[in-house]
Amino acid sequence: MSAYVISACVIAFCVTSLSHAQDSTSGSASGSGEPTRVLFLSSGSADNSFDTAIMQSFSKHLFSVSENGASENAASNVVTNAATNAATNKIALFDEFLDFKRFDSPENIASTAKVLGAKYRDTVFDLIIFDSQTLADSLDYANNIARSAAKIVLLRDNETPSGAYQNVFAYSIAPDYDMQLSAIADYSGRKHIYILVDASRAEAFIKLKQAFEAQEDAKIHIELVEFTSLGQSIDVLRALDPTSLVFITPITAKIRDVVFSPKEVADQLAKLIPVPIAVPYSAMISHDIYGGYVVTSESIGQQLASNALALLAGQQTLADTTNSYQWQVNHSAMRINNMSSKNFPADTLILNQPPSIFEMFYQELIAVGIVVAILMVVVNLNLSRYRKLNKQKRKELRSQHQLQLLNKRTELATNSAHIGVWEYVFSNGRLAWNSVMYQLHGIEEFGESFSMEGWMNFLHKDDQLAVMQILASYDADNPVFVHDYRCIDPKMNTRYHRIRGERIFNEQNELERLVGTVMDVSDEIENEKHLREEHDRANSARAAKTAFLANMSHEIRTPLNGVLGAADILSRSELNPKQSTYTNMIKSSATGLLYILDDILDLSKIEHGELNINEQATELRKVVQQVMSSFALEIKRKQLKLKILFPQHVPSNLLLDQQRLKQVLFNLVGNAVKFTEEGYIQIEVDFAFNVPNSSQEGQLTIEVKDTGVGISEEGQSRIFKSFEQDDVSTVRKFGGTGLGLSISKKLAKLMNGDISVKSKLGEGSAFLLTLPKVALINEEHKPVDKEQTATPDFGSKRILVVDDIEINQEIVGQMLKDTGAQYIFASNGLYALEVLEKHSFDIILMDILMPEMDGYETTLAIRKKERLQGLEPSLIVALTAHALKGDKEKCLAVGMNDYLTKPINRQALYTCLSKYLLEKECTA
Repeated sequence: MSAYVISACVIAFCVTSLSHAQDSTSGSASGSGEPTRVLFLSSGSADNSFDTAIMQSFSKHLFSVSENGASENAASNVVTNAATNAATNKIALFDEFLDFKRFDSPENIASTAKVLGAKYRDTVFDLIIFDSQTLADSLDYANNIARSAAKIVLLRDNETPSGAYQNVFAYSIAPDYDMQLSAIADYSGRKHIYILVDASRAEAFIKLKQAFEAQEDAKIHIELVEFTSLGQSIDVLRALDPTSLVFITPITAKIRDVVFSPKEVADQLAKLIPVPIAVPYSAMISHDIYGGYVVTSESIGQQLASNALALLAGQQTLADTTNSYQWQVNHSAMRINNMSSKNFPADTLILNQPPSIFEMFYQELIAVGIVVAILMVVVNLNLSRYRKLNKQKRKELRSQHQLQLLNKRTELATNSAHIGVWEYVFSNGRLAWNSVMYQLHGIEEFGESFSMEGWMNFLHKDDQLAVMQILASYDADNPVFVHDYRCIDPKMNTRYHRIRGERIFNEQNELERLVGTVMDVSDEIENEKHLREEHDRANSARAAKTAFLANMSHEIRTPLNGVLGAADILSRSELNPKQSTYTNMIKSSATGLLYILDDILDLSKIEHGELNINEQATELRKVVQQVMSSFALEIKRKQLKLKILFPQHVPSNLLLDQQRLKQVLFNLVGNAVKFTEEGYIQIEVDFAFNVPNSSQEGQLTIEVKDTGVGISEEGQSRIFKSFEQDDVSTVRKFGGTGLGLSISKKLAKLMNGDISVKSKLGEGSAFLLTLPKVALINEEHKPVDKEQTATPDFGSKRILVVDDIEINQEIVGQMLKDTGAQYIFASNGLYALEVLEKHSFDIILMDILMPEMDGYETTLAIRKKERLQGLEPSLIVALTAHALKGDKEKCLAVGMNDYLTKPINRQALYTCLSKYLLEKECTA
């Protein structure tokens, strides 16, 4: 087995190596068409690490993007198109290292240009890349090499694009020295930095030094050291303070005709001076150089490849390019200068780091792992054989244990819950009980079996037959059954038991056995009995309360009808000012009593959930004016100032329950007038849309503010409760029932709103009605004023008024007299039927509660006669003091056409009669 494992590992390694070899050569395979030709010209030499690193990175990313058809730069769409073309035709990359940095004489440059021109005379390039502007200018590329090709020029330090040629794209790969120096100061801890720079760059770094010195909180102190020769620079830098740092810019030195690259110059200095050295490019880092926040050759090559593909795809301009920076620190130099990796960012690349123990002993660990794997295979084989031999036996033991455990758990659960368990087998008539069954029946346990007949003897004689029928039933569609029965124990105590069971059938669909449970549910049954009794008592009390309210409403509304009717008639006669004032006082007092009655009835409806909100188109401004006009005389009498704030932005037409809103405002304003002796009363209306720039829905607020007696903090917690006021003295001085605010708050909640209060004793109160979701009404749905201002003319109409109260007859008669109608009175239902035998009428006004025969019976008798004789149905309108919920529905159910309540409102009466006599809409 070990030989097999080793052979498999070798085969896998060979396959992986072969795969990598194929991947590495795929980029050079030629396609079926002409290749895309790219020429890369470098002014450096092939042994210059920085120049070769850029070239290698460019080549890698160029072929990688062309083969994969993807890009990570900003011009990814364009590059993808170029990559598709490159994948079809392939790319032919030509590179030339011209070594101009060492051989920069004019003769050499001219000779090189001539050689290149001859070498590529017949080669058409799609793109040419120059690694510096100096190189491009030296070769005079527009005249010597492929004029029509697109060209990219990489700008080095102090270089700017010449702009002398067409079809050229140039961008800088020079580092951001300002950012690099700031980063080095932040992370290295060295605040004194010496910059080694050659004469060509000195002017730029002088400006950089001046910029740092001009900062108020300068992080670093910079000194410039101009490079003249390698030896002189070593002497200068050796004398520096070891706590400082040297930043070496790219410098090329020549000693005895030997040219040293920037990396070689930095490496020589690093070996001979005690100060840590930082560099701007990753390619300049050697074993003895500290490192820095460097521009990586990898990023330059990747960026260059993306731009090259963009140009090849036809893009006219290149995307903005920025160098990619990374912290790279040499491990040995960091250790020599007492620096820790903790001082640098988490993504810092540590170079030349010693291998870990795992890396040092990688092969040995692999061998140990193979041996362990082999041992595990052997052990698993033995364990598998052991499992196979003992699987069945262990399965049987586990099943037995689980069954025993399940039985124990079931027994524990049934005993804890005091649940009796039973089983009856039909084949042998055996009935098995658990111990709880004996306890439930009040007998001692004497064995596991019992007889069905013995069990039935414990049942109440009236329940035995039902239980036996259930147990003997053969109902395969409903095998589960539940039933309650009474059990009588040996001490003659009666308890309620609940039996639950299931019928078990065999394969032949024959009833084989019954299994089930028994629980004592006596407490549950008793509780249900008590709840039913309480429910019945509550319904009785509610019915009595409803009857009382109905009678009270009728008995109070009947005399109120006389008072208000007489006052209305009197107000229409010729009165002197004093008489007119007294008449208005009578109407106001009677109206106040009517509001108290309505409050009591509304409270009852709200408590029983019988009050509904009826939203309709409402003119808000008109509602506010109507409420305030009701208190105008009292406000004038008290000489109070009235302020109504109704801003222009508040919509006037809203979807509201006009009656309930008016009722709430009447209570709030009424309280303000009642409890204010001097000062002012202010009504402020506001509206805010719930969604900005929306005209569908918003929040309506109406604040009623006064300068009255105010409310104590303790009183503010009570005033919204029924029959509660702030103080007993308040009742004695101002009167009131304590219902107004309670009903107002409940009505506000029914309208999905609320009422809050702010008050200070002796300074006044402010009640705020808030309705958070109020819909606006469109122009075409504005409310129509249905009130009539003129008395209608019923001159040719005949009206029968059925009412047993003389004062009601007098009031209705006077109201009808003003219309010119002809009317006859009937004091009860029987007399009304006699009148109808002799006369015909256009409409009948029917009271409900009358002696001899009430309004319901009279209406039923009229409708019955009309059906039997085939007569046209009469128009019947209820005119009654019954104003509770359901009264109107009851009137309509017996055959009445409409419904009006007492006290009789003249305008409501006229409107309703006009609906039927003049075909106008009724608003009662």
